[in-house]
Amino acid sequence: MPSEEELMQEVARLKEELAREREKFDTVLQSIVDGVYTTDSDREVTFWNKGAERITGFSSAEVMGKTCKELLAHTDENGVSLCETACPLSETMKQGAPIYGKNVMSRTAWGKPAPISVSCAPLLAPDGKVVGAVEVFRDISEMKRLEKQKADIITMITHDLKTPLTVILGYGDMLVYRMELAGDKEGVEFASGIITSGERIQSMIEDFLSISKIESGVVPLNLQQFPVDDLVRRVVNDLLVLAGKKGVNLRLLTEPGIPPARFDTRLMERALSNLATNAIKFTPAGGVVTVSTRLLEDSAKPFVEITVADTGHGIPEADLDRVFDRFYRAKTSDGFEGAGLGLAIVKAFVEAHGGSVSAANEPGSGAMFKILLPLDRNVSGAVAPE
Repeated sequence: MPSEEELMQEVARLKEELAREREKFDTVLQSIVDGVYTTDSDREVTFWNKGAERITGFSSAEVMGKTCKELLAHTDENGVSLCETACPLSETMKQGAPIYGKNVMSRTAWGKPAPISVSCAPLLAPDGKVVGAVEVFRDISEMKRLEKQKADIITMITHDLKTPLTVILGYGDMLVYRMELAGDKEGVEFASGIITSGERIQSMIEDFLSISKIESGVVPLNLQQFPVDDLVRRVVNDLLVLAGKKGVNLRLLTEPGIPPARFDTRLMERALSNLATNAIKFTPAGGVVTVSTRLLEDSAKPFVEITVADTGHGIPEADLDRVFDRFYRAKTSDGFEGAGLGLAIVKAFVEAHGGSVSAANEPGSGAMFKILLPLDRNVSGAVAPE
């Protein structure tokens, strides 16, 4: 059995080893470029690294023991306080789970709020009880500046393109009319080509503007109760002429009894129109595009499923996971038909309504896109930036 002196020596050795480990741990945390701080269960600061000092201007000495509300006073971009309603630290302690990448505004020692991205996690005792939280945050001022600069450039360019394009389309219509009066079939064909290309550019401009708005902030939703079948029927009717010119049979199959959903008809109509237009474009003459609806009540929350299926060549398997990426165009595309933004816009608009969209190849046929919209949803009313 060890003597009392040997036990005391062992205790001293373990204390020294523990101190060294704590020093290493503290050195690592202090070396992290991002701001890192911890709090107890009352949200009072217990640790504050040099990254937090650099970003906020508050020194470790002056923040210890103070609450995060007194120091950072997180708000949203409109200056509305999050401390009592949506504080990331409070949420992570209540939920007992991490919160990732929440963009907020933070108070600084210089008096000017700074945009930061925060991630939080609860601190757990051995028995699983939440005893505090840790928050990691980084300054995103430069990212916000670049995002605004990019959005301003895109808006300026697209706006400046709209005026001459409107003139081109107007003269194109006049040319078609005059060629038709003169009986010049070849002239009508050439002038119609001008209009088609101009309308394609116009569509691309609208896509660029939509993506720019999504990236730069929010796109407000005008939510209202509206019959889903009426929305789908409206889109199909608008595309009958396009399908007829392509020699494609456009069909509508609706399931009776689907209750009205709450959504922005303008955005959802555009999302569905993008899918149906793509299906028509990539379906050979004589093929079929089917737009259908059905009610899904298998889960706790009922969903309406809107499907757009075609009998084209389908989507290459290598492209299935990327078709909703911005500026990505599958290899099945023939010619320069667009900027690869149509499906990205579909995804953004559908997810803004609490829904989802997926792509698959229908066995023995072409591509199939499915939109799922929850019927009993709590929508925030904005498209959040990615």
